[in-house]
Amino acid sequence: RASARRAARVTTVSEYVRRDVLSRLRTDPARVVAIPNGGDRPNPRPVQPRAADRPYVLYVGGHEPRKNVHLVLCAMSAYWRRHAPDLGIRLTGSPASFPIDAASALDSLPHPQLVHFLGHPTDAELHTEYVHATALLMLSRAEGFGLPVLEAMVRGCPVVAAPLASLPEVGGDAACYVEPNDVDAVADAIHQLRTDSAVRAARVHAGHEQA
Repeated sequence: RASARRAARVTTVSEYVRRDVLSRLRTDPARVVAIPNGGDRPNPRPVQPRAADRPYVLYVGGHEPRKNVHLVLCAMSAYWRRHAPDLGIRLTGSPASFPIDAASALDSLPHPQLVHFLGHPTDAELHTEYVHATALLMLSRAEGFGLPVLEAMVRGCPVVAAPLASLPEVGGDAACYVEPNDVDAVADAIHQLRTDSAVRAARVHAGHEQA
């Protein structure tokens, strides 16, 4: 609070964080300014097709409880149950850092062979993952910004996100918003992006505009 009172300006990465700063620190609103993050537009370069790979959805981020990784996994289980066990999921990091609920969800999956952990990919590797993904899943309940949403949209990857925290601000009208606890609805949103080419194209175009 003392630092915020002394500062000529307090900058935040989103209006969501700005509101939090005003509420928690009782700072003069005129001195708190949101300056959103940006996403680098990748240099145009060919990405080799990966015909041998099965289709997949992508999760990019940490594994702390607020990230709702357990719901990401539960949504995939719902997808396999409601549609078909022919869609994989790739996640950054490793299961060693999972909280208890995510570890339990992983152990309960009916098709664990469809889960692939990427570790810590390079920027070039992550670019390729975004380009090939059916969708990015971002079901966090708390995000100051949610940079993977922007990174995905820049690369033409549709986004299925929770309508929480800063995610609607970052995703605008381009993301598909689904309550994260409704894993059946998340599964159906993924299925629509995968099977309805018109909806997918509209989301990709809107994502480029939003980015």
